[in-house]
Amino acid sequence: MSSTSGDDRDQLLKDLEQARNELRASYQGLSDENMTRPGAVGDWSVKDVLSHIASWEEVTFPDLQRVARGDTPTLASFDLSKVDDWNAMVMSLRRNLPLDQVLRELDLGRRNLLNALAQLPDSALAEGQFARGMLTICTVHDKEHTEDISQWRQREGL
Repeated sequence: MSSTSGDDRDQLLKDLEQARNELRASYQGLSDENMTRPGAVGDWSVKDVLSHIASWEEVTFPDLQRVARGDTPTLASFDLSKVDDWNAMVMSLRRNLPLDQVLRELDLGRRNLLNALAQLPDSALAEGQFARGMLTICTVHDKEHTEDISQWRQREGL
């Protein structure tokens, strides 16, 4: 174990938790009506944004498990130029999920990522490694959409 691997794991954990807490704060206090009103990000509602985040964590989790087993992650070959198509396809499947389910799945997705983080070998958390990159993306994803929701609330006076 390198001298910084435990620190890396702790920092990734802290970053994931902080980003999720900030995301939760961005929609705290919104009514169900406001959570489901289109227009928070493009034509997406806040619920849609949260469902989108949950969907990414749903596909990231099994890949982190693969890495922990020493297997090849499937997302390692994902063509990032097709991310908008993938998002559209997934959201077409998730758009009609009820708000309470979306919120449960958002929480479950993050719990799964944190559990996966605990199972990863230190080597998977080194700079440039797939697992570290995916966990960092999850943190950045939360922050990006926290900002989107916060700006929407400010525009709407919510």
